[in-house]
Amino acid sequence: MLYLLLPDLTMKWVDVPATSTLKLARENDADLSQLPWEPSERRASITVVRWALRHGIPCTPGIVLHAPELSVVDVPNEIRKAHEGVKQSREKLAASAASHLIEKAMPASAEHGKKLDAEVDKSTENALLEAEEELQDALSKAPDENLINHWRRLGGAMPSPV
Repeated sequence: MLYLLLPDLTMKWVDVPATSTLKLARENDADLSQLPWEPSERRASITVVRWALRHGIPCTPGIVLHAPELSVVDVPNEIRKAHEGVKQSREKLAASAASHLIEKAMPASAEHGKKLDAEVDKSTENALLEAEEELQDALSKAPDENLINHWRRLGGAMPSPV
């Protein structure tokens, strides 16, 4: 799958074999704007634009992005969101009558649960740090001057920092 980032920060997508399509486009200097792009519900963030200016492929209306590689931008927020859901579930369970009944039936189960929760928190923290490092690695590459100039010509908003 590929995304097409447009200057107004909207995105389009097309379901094609991304790696081989991009390889052929690079080898043949092809303009990928001719692919059958469909509107996407996804809207670009500043981080997506920053990533695109390093890893994208210019085409007439915007910048083409390799969707599987772009996931590096999403993973940290997805981890945070999932862990927030876990914490909310914990709070609901702790406040429920079922939690009190379980503790009566299995003494020390609440303490065991707290230990497991701490392990999950630590594992999540490690996964988040790893995902953030991977994103920072992707963004530490110098922006491509050709992509920056292309994006400016299209009227795309320049993130700060680029």
